[in-house]
Amino acid sequence: MRKITVLFALIIHVVLVGQVTAQESRKLIEQSTYYEWKNVGSQQFSKNGEWISFEINPQRDGDGWLYLKRIGSGQVDSVARGTDASFSPNSNFLVFKVAPQWNVVRHARVEGKSQSDMPKDSLFIWNFSDMSLKKIERVKSFSTASDGSDWIAYHKEPDPGRDSNSSGTTLVAYNPVTGEEHSFENVDNYTFSSNGRLLGFIQSSNNSDLTSVSLFNTESGTTQTVIEEEGSAARLTFDNEGGQAGLLFTKDTEDPKIYSLYYWKDGESVAVEVIPPSASGMPEGWSASINSSLNFSDNGTRLYFGTAPSPEPEPQDTLLPNERYHVEVWHWEDPLIQSQQNVQKQRELRRTYDAVFHINDRRMAQLAREDMPELRTIQGGEGDIALGSSHLPYRMMTTWSSRNYRDYYLVDVNTGEREMVLERDLFHTSLSPDGEYLLYYNYTDSSWYSMSVEGRSIRNLTGDIPHEFYNILDDRPLVPSPYGIAGWVEGNRYVLIYDHHDIWQVDPAGNQDP
Repeated sequence: MRKITVLFALIIHVVLVGQVTAQESRKLIEQSTYYEWKNVGSQQFSKNGEWISFEINPQRDGDGWLYLKRIGSGQVDSVARGTDASFSPNSNFLVFKVAPQWNVVRHARVEGKSQSDMPKDSLFIWNFSDMSLKKIERVKSFSTASDGSDWIAYHKEPDPGRDSNSSGTTLVAYNPVTGEEHSFENVDNYTFSSNGRLLGFIQSSNNSDLTSVSLFNTESGTTQTVIEEEGSAARLTFDNEGGQAGLLFTKDTEDPKIYSLYYWKDGESVAVEVIPPSASGMPEGWSASINSSLNFSDNGTRLYFGTAPSPEPEPQDTLLPNERYHVEVWHWEDPLIQSQQNVQKQRELRRTYDAVFHINDRRMAQLAREDMPELRTIQGGEGDIALGSSHLPYRMMTTWSSRNYRDYYLVDVNTGEREMVLERDLFHTSLSPDGEYLLYYNYTDSSWYSMSVEGRSIRNLTGDIPHEFYNILDDRPLVPSPYGIAGWVEGNRYVLIYDHHDIWQVDPAGNQDP
């Protein structure tokens, strides 16, 4: 018995000594350790599937790496501090930025260097034909076409010592495959058509309020100026084919600036004003808003833009900043509590409301409104109906309830007329891809419903299925959300709906069993 006790004590001693030795050999994790961890990101394939690029960057401070791998051979190359990589649409090259060394940028900031004298990014083009690298210094942005073109555009930084807030800088259109290059001076901003056929850019004058809007044709190598007069231009955009352009322009040279919608079509010499503030269909006192984006529908027959109440001159104020008082008035009937109003103030000041310019008819329709601020189009903007929504009647309720109720409307894209079809709905309301059905989840009976847009007939799609379509693991004191839908099959024929374990193929017309 004594021998067993001694042996047991010896075993315990060996185990304890081993644990202490192992603990002493382990590295203590400190806060600085987290900064050494790496992130893998920006993964992308070339369109021909032969190349993949990705970045490995530090968690916080330091320099990362851009990697390029050829999938067939497994060959891997890398560039220190590479970022924002983009394959050409034809998979002929990779274009990316290389940032300055992190410690060099930090040192420049410590020295208090001006923005124009700070270290700047360089642009690199990795040509796959010979694996050569071309470097362009001091580049602030670049762009490639989405499809079918080897042209790129890059925008240069101001020269050192020059205020970066002054007028525009050099824009270069460059084809890395052919070596063809064109430069344009004093460019403020630019954009490509998705097929790379047109490069549009806005130029400003150093000595006057003159603004030019020009289009460079990459196929012919020619440049056409479609606007050249005093004023300001913004939001230049193209249709998918590069045969139409829309933009905002104002002849005002002082604030406030009130913009109009301008339109250009291939073959025309200039862009023309199509939607002034006085246009038929424009709400009184409104105009096209500089805070909105412009988008053509997929087939190019519609141009969507945003409107808002026209800006008004700021009232004259003779008080000094230290003589002004700032007062917040709180009221128990405010739709949002004051702190939330403060957070959302700038967003609300920049809010715009969707409208559409019907190109063939040369007319506009106001789609969203102040009491229905949100809108979703379908079929790439080609659908004749859209889904409008508003949470405004229920804003006060969000102060004590997490439920984000909304009213939903069907909106006629041709006329702007609307009809409320769902009131105080809570979850996942959407239109089918072809706009034939409205799909929504009713939390009161935990079922999915379809509504035919044509006749407004309503069908319970999942009520007879003996499974739960809401999150059965959500044990919070809230209405559980549904698992959602996987998508639609063959346009409107079927919708795929999740339960906890499975996907159900459901006929929105109710003619076939799930």
